[in-house]
Amino acid sequence: MIQIIFGLVIILCYWALWQPEKAFKRGWRRSTLWLIVLGYGSLSLLAATGTKSFWSLGFIIFPILYAVLLRDSVRRLITRIKHSSIGRFSVVFVLIWFSEIFAALDIASYDPLRRHMIVYIGFYVGQALVIVFFLTRWRYTFPLLFTVGGLWGVLVERQFAGTTMLVSGNIFGFLTFASIIFPVYGFYLAGPYLLFYEEWSTNPHTSRWQNVLLFVSVAVFPLVTWTLWTALLGWLGLDTKVFVV
Repeated sequence: MIQIIFGLVIILCYWALWQPEKAFKRGWRRSTLWLIVLGYGSLSLLAATGTKSFWSLGFIIFPILYAVLLRDSVRRLITRIKHSSIGRFSVVFVLIWFSEIFAALDIASYDPLRRHMIVYIGFYVGQALVIVFFLTRWRYTFPLLFTVGGLWGVLVERQFAGTTMLVSGNIFGFLTFASIIFPVYGFYLAGPYLLFYEEWSTNPHTSRWQNVLLFVSVAVFPLVTWTLWTALLGWLGLDTKVFVV
């Protein structure tokens, strides 16, 4: 049942944001996104009253809020820096790094929040660099970024858990896993694009290899920067153990 509900949310996100400018205005698309935010927010709060929290749904709620529903307010806050690549990188990094707090809250009982957020800085620096570089260099669309990001997450999250399920024939487990992970990683790429839609959507340049290069880069480069960062933290004598939600 859960994979049906979460799968429906993925379909609704595609529909509501296929043409982003329509979701930026009042209408059914914007209302649908509000329903997703309120529904997932209620589910997270309900889970928090039980034995197992589910704050990770914030990975989906947060980008919908900052990139669509509250984007006018966010863009006013970054008016002075949104036109430069360094400024956009700074904003993208802060937003996607902050989103990690929702995973951290789910494991805060055995992984201190501050330590967790510090360890993950390296991963999100690499991710932000990839996003800003590719979206500045070539033109992308929401459906494409949401799909590339979603596939990236489904294939590599939790040490290739989704890939392992699919290869082993565990279709039910794969669908459940994919229905949760796909929009999380989809919004990793699509969230910043929606926020900077005016700056990036008008890019006239394209390449036949841009999608493949984006997928490979976003799957590999953040791991490289994360490895370097954790090596630095280790050299400084800090604990760099990584826990999985």
